Amino acid sequence: MITTYSDLSEFFKRYNPENKFKKFIKDKNSIKTILGFYIFDYSIIAGVKNFSSNRYFADAINIDLIPEIKKLKDIKIKLCKEYNIKKNDEKKLRNFILKKINNLIKKFNENRIPKIYKNKKKQISLKQMRYFKKYGYIVIKNAIPKNLITKILNKIKALSENETKKNHGFFYGSGKLQRIYHLIKKDSLFQEIIFHPYIIQMCDTFFNRPTFHQKYFLSSWHANLLNPSSEAQKLHVDSAVPEPLPSWPIRLNVNFILHDYNINNGATVCIPGSHKLLKKPDLEKKYKNKKKILAPKGSLVFWTGHLWHQSGENKSNKVRYALLACFATSIMREMVMEENPYISLNKNLKNPYTKKIRKLIGWDHGLK
Repeated sequence: MITTYSDLSEFFKRYNPENKFKKFIKDKNSIKTILGFYIFDYSIIAGVKNFSSNRYFADAINIDLIPEIKKLKDIKIKLCKEYNIKKNDEKKLRNFILKKINNLIKKFNENRIPKIYKNKKKQISLKQMRYFKKYGYIVIKNAIPKNLITKILNKIKALSENETKKNHGFFYGSGKLQRIYHLIKKDSLFQEIIFHPYIIQMCDTFFNRPTFHQKYFLSSWHANLLNPSSEAQKLHVDSAVPEPLPSWPIRLNVNFILHDYNINNGATVCIPGSHKLLKKPDLEKKYKNKKKILAPKGSLVFWTGHLWHQSGENKSNKVRYALLACFATSIMREMVMEENPYISLNKNLKNPYTKKIRKLIGWDHGLK
């Protein structure tokens, strides 16, 4: 779906939909403007009203200035005449125009899905979405191809061994839990698999709000290793804001299940429905209504950042591997910058600042 300025920009740059009309409309700026309005489901009048002083929209379709409404209306009349549509029936014209460029839009959407996922069902059902809304988490089975799981595990094991050997490993708790951060820069495979169609659909739905700006960003993308006898975490939420927690979404987590999450190997534990309480759990209190999120290998497990949850104790004799992607609403920098891609992806970036200045401007924010 084309729902943001960045989507619109990419679509126009890659597919030049205005070329579909170049035979009889020479004014590229006007036809691009009209197409942009229609893709965002605006009439010409409403589009001019909402976007005439909006540099994001103009930049997205690569024009300097939105044409005057009279010029756009003249183009609309010309389009109606060309396609035998009544000049005042803009709804019919919009539907016709979108149908005419539909194959380009379809190609744009399909090309966003990595080839490794092409054969996967592309939609989470409404029933599953309702379950997620009610309980705060959902297990989507058979989401990751078996051959891909093998590739991922091989990459993670190699990274773990390498970082541990070089004394760069990030261990926490008792030292039996390891995370491998900044996966985006560590292998191209991780740059590809994050664009799972289920993840895109869930993020688009979960973070949706009435804006065409980017609604969410990848906050952190790392591997999580629980070694045998590694301890359970404390019950917590992933929304680092004061109570009461806001009713609007802050964060969404998704686990790539590479080994079965079972009762012995540290499956995530949660309190279903706790995301609706809009508060954090009491660390001194013992809660009885906990539930282990059991999930077979190849699943994706989603949960909201408001959900009370914890990783369980690994009572098995094997390392439990998983990938954890965290997404955050684009309006919360503290959440979005859990990792710092500006530095971690740029080895040549020089640091001209003192420690105090770095802290003040967030230079080192999110580095692991």
